[in-house]
Amino acid sequence: MVTRRQNGKTNPNGNTIGRVVGETSQAQVLAAGANPQAMPETEEEKGFWASASDWLTQQKDNVTAAIDDPGAAVQGFAKDLGNTPTALLNLISVMGMAQVGSDMRTQAYGANTGSLSPQAQQAAFEAGTQLMTNPAQSALIFNEPFPLESAAEVGGALIGSLNPKGMVRGAAAGVTKSRARATAKAAGTTQNSASTSKNATLASNSSGGKNPANKTAPPTSSGGSGGNNSGKIKKVKRRASHRCELVPYDELICGANQQAHHVVPDWMLRLGKRNGKDRIHGMPTLADGPAICLESGKGKAHRKAHSHVDRTAERVARGGRSTGEPGTLRQGQALVISSRAIEKATGGKANGGCDRKDISDQLRKHFKAPDNSLLRGVYHAGKVTERIKNFIAGDKSVGK
Repeated sequence: MVTRRQNGKTNPNGNTIGRVVGETSQAQVLAAGANPQAMPETEEEKGFWASASDWLTQQKDNVTAAIDDPGAAVQGFAKDLGNTPTALLNLISVMGMAQVGSDMRTQAYGANTGSLSPQAQQAAFEAGTQLMTNPAQSALIFNEPFPLESAAEVGGALIGSLNPKGMVRGAAAGVTKSRARATAKAAGTTQNSASTSKNATLASNSSGGKNPANKTAPPTSSGGSGGNNSGKIKKVKRRASHRCELVPYDELICGANQQAHHVVPDWMLRLGKRNGKDRIHGMPTLADGPAICLESGKGKAHRKAHSHVDRTAERVARGGRSTGEPGTLRQGQALVISSRAIEKATGGKANGGCDRKDISDQLRKHFKAPDNSLLRGVYHAGKVTERIKNFIAGDKSVGK
């Protein structure tokens, strides 16, 4: 018995005797969708151009910081010029180690290895393969003499090399460094930690065992400098003692693929552009603002933190319900929004991230003004109206 469809054509069961029931309809899914492309999960699985693309994506925030802080950008460019010989030397070292691996593979089964056992030949071949696959693991990597210490400096170095040769050199050096650091981190011997430990020991000895930050850090300005540190003693750079410790922005040192992030975004604390003189009275300066190290790059913690805090703050300030003026919000609201943003961006305490209460408690040690003090709630400086500026400038809550 032939089972036919309503259109008169036979079904896929052909001339099967009897009626076949339970036939499923054909799924409307393309083969590409049913079998998605495998995505690399480690640096070793990525090709050169994929790694270079990731490196370039991470520089977007750095370029923005450089545009906002041209002085630091110029300093970063000068440092990058001084680091160029070391970067090229490291690249040559990695390439040389890859060549050694290639030679080992070639000679493992060569004419002069007749005295070697099959096991020894196989071991030599595998060792050569390992060197070719990850040459940075065995290459001699030198520390750069002039480390870039802020996002603006990194962005300045990139902008200064915006030509085909410079971009290729920068991408190659960036990929080489990231792979070398990943290898060193896996071995538990990162060069940055060793250098930091050495500097910390020297600083501790020179200060009689006391905290060098307490000895040399300049007094905190009550506002108005907008991050201009002229005439001040240079602050001692340091790393946070744990992931969620807040450190003044200009003192914080972050690791590879991390970026210093103002927990309460600096744009809320001023009425104009970054580094301007129109800092809201009583607010921390750009340099003294409490900051934390977050992973940089697309989809990482730094981007997530900005997404959570910037959009939420603008939404809260849009109607001006708590202040009486659209485009403004209270300091207390900003601290709550910022603490929650860090918790969400890092995954929260349960997932090894930061706890909003701990972040809030630390923020209150940096913000001395009353919680009802007025702050800016409009992200783009060009959209801050004179009405908003006058409203905030006339705020009398600070100092009461």
